Formats: sequence, structure tokens, C-alpha cells
Amino acid sequence: MDILNLNHTCSEINLPLCKVLKDTPCGYTGRSLPVFGTNLNTFFTIIILLAAMFCTFRMIKGANKKYSAVGRKEMVTFFYMYLATISLETVLVSGVLKKNVLVYLTSLQLSFANSTVFCLFIGGLTSTSLVDIGLLKSILIVRVLTFVYFVTSIVVIYMFLVAKNSFIICFFTFILNLGLAFLYLILQVLKLIRLDAEVWAYGTLIISALFFMSGILPLFFGSEYIALLSDRYLDGLFFFHLFIFCGIIMIHKYWLSVCENEAECISLIVKGEIKNV
Repeated sequence: MDILNLNHTCSEINLPLCKVLKDTPCGYTGRSLPVFGTNLNTFFTIIILLAAMFCTFRMIKGANKKYSAVGRKEMVTFFYMYLATISLETVLVSGVLKKNVLVYLTSLQLSFANSTVFCLFIGGLTSTSLVDIGLLKSILIVRVLTFVYFVTSIVVIYMFLVAKNSFIICFFTFILNLGLAFLYLILQVLKLIRLDAEVWAYGTLIISALFFMSGILPLFFGSEYIALLSDRYLDGLFFFHLFIFCGIIMIHKYWLSVCENEAECISLIVKGEIKNV
């Protein structure tokens, strides 16, 4: 029950939502370091988040150059959602904000995080051959549904953060996202089977899933040992973001490994239709 009401998680890792929901601070927070006269909490977590932001910009730039790649715009939208999530996270974990604005920015950050997972799921669902040859506009579907999901998330999360209902927040930000991520994994495996993809595509997908599972572990245990071994320069939040970002990189590599194969399949379908005409 301590897991569902986030008592255990907030005792292990200093998530921004814990500052709103719980009055007891986490005992394993990374030490503060002064930067330009301002003490920043979990300094090295901020460093890894800034590095993730820079690398995400690079991935967006690279994806935009692949003009003919299937699912390009969907993947770019996913990266922008992730970029917004970690940008807000950087501000929230720094400890420079006043408590009266935390609930608003935390609601916004969690809504972006939810929408990132949803965007990945719905993008993988709609980015199929039938959608991308013109029967439907995949990117329009992704953006509209993601926006609706974002608005719904921000209303629900803000309402239950104010009410300090940890169970609903846990369900809406952890359990639901894990379910969507699992469904995305199943859909991608089915797609790879349909495309008769090479083993490397399966490998990148599996490694991505392993990184995401590794990122979940600091939410439940290990923060005490991390703080002890690193002399509190690092904490569980650092490794949470490190592994999640590694998972994002592997999703990017997975997309690169399958988008060319999909483009070839679509080309054959279009040629077949022209020939029939």
C-alpha cells in the first residue's frame, strides 16, 4: 500500500510531485552546490538533464532531415514532448521555486510526461503503411489525440495534487504509463514480425525496454546505497533520468532501424496500385 500511495517512492527518490504531496522530505537527496550565488539541489541530476536536453535537440535535428522516413513527424513530436518534460523537471528539481508555484508547474510537468508516453504509443499505432500512403493523416491524429490527452492529464493531475490524493496520482502517472509502454512494446514486436525485420531492430527494442525497467528501479529501492557510495553527490533521481534517457536514445535507434524498411514497403504498395490502375 505504501507503493500505491507513494510513501515508499517519496522516501527513496526526490520526485517533484513528492514536494507537493508529502510533507516529509526525502532523506537521500543529492547535495546542493552553489552556482553563481544560488544553491542548486541535486546538481548532477541537473547536469544529466541538461545533457539530455542537448542530445534531444540533436535527435530532433537529425529526424527532421529524414524527409521520406515513415513516422518522422510523429517521432519529432514525441521528442518535443520529452524535451518539454525534462526542461520543466530541471527547473523543479533545482529548488529555486517558491512552494506556491510548485503545484502548477508540477501538474504541467507530469502532464507532459504522460503525454510523452501517450504520443509514443499512439504514434506507433497510427504510423502504418495504410495511414502514411494517404488514407489518413497520421501526424494529425497523433497531435490531436496527444493534445486532448495532455489537457485531460493537466486537469486530473492538478485536481488530485491539490487534494493530495496519492493513489490517483500514482495510477495516472505510473501505472497507466507502464501499461501504455507495454502495449507499445507489443505493437512494435508485431510490426517487426510483419516487416520481417532484422535481428538488430529486435535488439534495440529490447535494450530500450531494459533501460526503461532499470529507470524504474530507483523509484523503489537503492537510493540509500547510491547516496552512501557517492557521498550524496548522486541520488536515485540521477539514475532514474539517466536510464530513461538511454531508453529514449534506443527508441530513436529503433526507429532509424525500421523506418527505411517501412519506406520500401510503402513504395512497393504505391507502385502496385499504379500498376493495377
